[in-house]
Amino acid sequence: MRGSSPFPSGWIVTPMVNVRGGIEDIELFRMRTDGSGLHRLTKGPGNVTDPFFAPNGRRVVFARTSRGLFSIGLDGSGLHQLTLLKGDEHPVYSPDGKRIAFVRGDRLWVMQSDGSRQRLLRRAPRVGARPSWSPDGRKIAVERGESAADFLYTLDARTGRVLKRVLLIDGDLAGGSFSGALLAPNGRTVVFEAYRPTPPDCKGIECDVYALYRRPLARGIASTRVVCNDCSALAWSADSRVLLIARQNGNLELRVVRDGRTKVVDVHGEQLRGMPTLQPR
Repeated sequence: MRGSSPFPSGWIVTPMVNVRGGIEDIELFRMRTDGSGLHRLTKGPGNVTDPFFAPNGRRVVFARTSRGLFSIGLDGSGLHQLTLLKGDEHPVYSPDGKRIAFVRGDRLWVMQSDGSRQRLLRRAPRVGARPSWSPDGRKIAVERGESAADFLYTLDARTGRVLKRVLLIDGDLAGGSFSGALLAPNGRTVVFEAYRPTPPDCKGIECDVYALYRRPLARGIASTRVVCNDCSALAWSADSRVLLIARQNGNLELRVVRDGRTKVVDVHGEQLRGMPTLQPR
């Protein structure tokens, strides 16, 4: 999947507006990282959200509004319903592909990848954003806002017990984050969104500006760096070198985190909705 280029060349799976019989809904589509090969994967009642690739790159887990969690093959075959509750969201495969962490209400749950053995992590704090697994599958990271600060919690994947809490955002970053923190697959770096300093002489919504920040999680390292202004992190590449990001104008880009090189993903004017997922291999 990779030659000399640092950019992955596999598939992106994304929720996208689909018009059928004059009715507009949101379904899953796949496309190559250059925008080619656009193909619809799902068809059904309720909008699709929160896709996430299995580690082998062959299946995708996702949520469907008012129906629960499902998995499907990359070719659109093998649809399987995993849960039945309409509030289930943010499903994420473990690194070995055997388990899925997800959010039910505002609580963290884990199940087997076939939907069996669903269990609440009772000791975990309440969450509302996508969780992230550690590389060894023993821990789960979640973001949680508290007062005027946001923290990244590292939890025991069996019980939800808090193992570590890292401050991501405080008053110095002008008011908190926009969305959940996204942990790199290697477990060494986290990216998150926060407001950036207001431009001079701005008016109205022009003052509402933000940036994507990157922070290493090594002990003793607390510095943050700006990855890009007015952009959102959607997914990491499997090697933790490249981020799939969304620009304010709706365009997608692949961005090498270390040096800022970018590759535009041509979405051909299609209307994307929610967070895409990037094929890991």
